[in-house]
Amino acid sequence: QDAVNMCSAGDRIAISPGVYTETFEIDRDISMFRDSDVGSVVLVSRHKTTLQINRCSVKMSDMTIVVEEGALAHHPLQCDHADVEMESIECYGGLYAFFCFDKSKITANRCRFHNSYSHGALMLNSTGRFENCFFFKNLECGVNISGGTSDVIFFRCRASDNGAYGMHVHTGGRAELDACDVMRNNFCGVAITGQDERMKVPGAKQGKMSSAVIEKSRITSNGWQAVFVLDGSLEMAKTDLRRNRRGALTLACSKKAINQVLEDNNQRLDPEYYSAFQETGEVRLSGNTGVLDDGVNQFCFASELPVGWNKLNTEEIIGLYKRCWLPLQSRLHGYPNGYTSDILRDPQGRVKVVALFKKWADEEVVNTDENEMEMEVKEFLAPIGLEAFAEKFIGCECTHVHDIIAFTDEDLLNIGMKELYDRRMVLSRLAAVSGMHMNPRYMKKLDFGALVEATQFQAKGEELKKRFVEWKKLQPQISDAIGTVMSGPKYDNQVRKLFGELDMDDNAVIDMGELLLGLQKVLGINSMQVDVETLFKEADLDESGDIDYQEVNTMLQVVLRT
Repeated sequence: QDAVNMCSAGDRIAISPGVYTETFEIDRDISMFRDSDVGSVVLVSRHKTTLQINRCSVKMSDMTIVVEEGALAHHPLQCDHADVEMESIECYGGLYAFFCFDKSKITANRCRFHNSYSHGALMLNSTGRFENCFFFKNLECGVNISGGTSDVIFFRCRASDNGAYGMHVHTGGRAELDACDVMRNNFCGVAITGQDERMKVPGAKQGKMSSAVIEKSRITSNGWQAVFVLDGSLEMAKTDLRRNRRGALTLACSKKAINQVLEDNNQRLDPEYYSAFQETGEVRLSGNTGVLDDGVNQFCFASELPVGWNKLNTEEIIGLYKRCWLPLQSRLHGYPNGYTSDILRDPQGRVKVVALFKKWADEEVVNTDENEMEMEVKEFLAPIGLEAFAEKFIGCECTHVHDIIAFTDEDLLNIGMKELYDRRMVLSRLAAVSGMHMNPRYMKKLDFGALVEATQFQAKGEELKKRFVEWKKLQPQISDAIGTVMSGPKYDNQVRKLFGELDMDDNAVIDMGELLLGLQKVLGINSMQVDVETLFKEADLDESGDIDYQEVNTMLQVVLRT
């Protein structure tokens, strides 16, 4: 922070590799970068937002930004009305791994946003372009785009393994996906919902609808639908929507429709979440796999068939067959043009189709989207346009991703990958894949109950901070007695030990006399240098005339975290 404070507009800060445990705030136009090709720059905070960029333009590259431990209000990186260019930045932990708002403008390349307690990236009334970025293992969405002025472009990005949606565009936001992968998310791959009524055009029935343009992407292996549109618009072309557990596409434009969708997915939402249900916006489909241009879902894999399909009647079974992907129809029944009416005239038609479906289910190929470690190298390199190097890897007897997961920059250089940009692309993609199989190094994993408790504590923080003014003067002596660990068994033992030493008559409370003697004996503080009466009043939260263990613990939490 001292280096930032010394900078003038346009200055550049070279950061030596290492772990920096502090918080940073930038309010001027600067650049920050790692000054060595070896080692990592890691910015870590506890119970604070790590890096805040406010109303300025910043360029930054090659660093990791982390909230190691905190409440539900802290983020590794936060941008307020800022213009930020990022390259090779990794953010994880906190409520949102990356949070930008108030007309921020973001340009990101080869960045990773993961392991947050909510969204990997929240773009609130902001614009941006993300290239070759990864959003994974967040408890809610990989990316959340909100607000009528939000407009975000994703090129060759991936959102995977998130607890809710891969990407959620809502409240009038707009997203554009080009050559992206959205896979293995618990809910929908892409959800487009709601509208921004604050941007309502006079005379129109609705405000600005949420919208998305999706092209040449893969939205596969998600727990719900590939794409779910509620009161929004969609333009989608040449996109693979196969292998999603509840189909390729769902369009909903009424309360009845949304309730049915939620019931199908065993979910319930507060009806007030959506302020109004209007007509679905324009939907244009062209050349996609898994859904016809008229919006009818196709079955491309056996896992996409509805549960209990083999118990349906003849007409329903034939209906399922007609909705199969055309190449699949041809392969199943031998007709070069897929379904024909001949099967309807066959008395054994239903039996034959059921048998074909069962055989198909038994033959279904392994889904490498479920485990990218088993993906072939050529398939792994294709999304980043480097499949031409597959033969180089195969020549080294590396045929699958698990064979190259530990490759370094030097290894890639040795096999003939001369361009630094290409090597960084491969290493970034490998880091994202390996990151989904590992726990983050600089982050303490807490259960959600602990986070809520920490957040409730933070909500009362301002009032408590004002109360313990006199105790803050003793922070160095208290830190020496307690240590820097502020949670867990070690911290509890240290606090109980301190309380026991202050409670000289062992009656589970501390009176004024015990506090006076304890400050001198236990903490080595001269009572003439402090206002003991004020210290006692600050710590006696319930004004009972003595101080119990819980009051001491509350005071220590505030003083040590200030």
